[in-house]
Amino acid sequence: DAFKTKKMVSSLSVSYKRDMLAISYENDPSIHLFFNKTLYHDSILLPIDVGQETLKKQTSDDPLSSLSSNLVTLSLLPPSRWRHLDKIDLIKERSKPKQAIKKLESAPFFIPTIPGINPVFDIAMPEAYPEAASKIRKTDSTIMLVKVLEN
Repeated sequence: DAFKTKKMVSSLSVSYKRDMLAISYENDPSIHLFFNKTLYHDSILLPIDVGQETLKKQTSDDPLSSLSSNLVTLSLLPPSRWRHLDKIDLIKERSKPKQAIKKLESAPFFIPTIPGINPVFDIAMPEAYPEAASKIRKTDSTIMLVKVLEN
């Protein structure tokens, strides 16, 4: 359905059931409500007389050819792809990290391994952490574990 208005429409809203239309006009503080009469009463639908020249101008093989080159069509995409496009700047701003991502140093609880087909534990003590400076005392079980790993 279509209709013309005498004034410039500043906003419009359709009800959830699609039976009511609310329109506000430019420089008019009131809200005008329209309802779809065909839902409530029997009505006669008459064809609109449109000239042949107008029909020829409107018909086109390619529905996208009527669009300007600087416009985007969203009709071929699902609603989840275009629903939030008007808020894309806000979404990008919120998605930025608050601080730069810091590269983590190797965590001390990971056991170093020598890469290969069968990874092997690297039990050599790094020079940065000499055994004398270690505050961790080796127990009998850790000494046995080191001996097993060396073999």
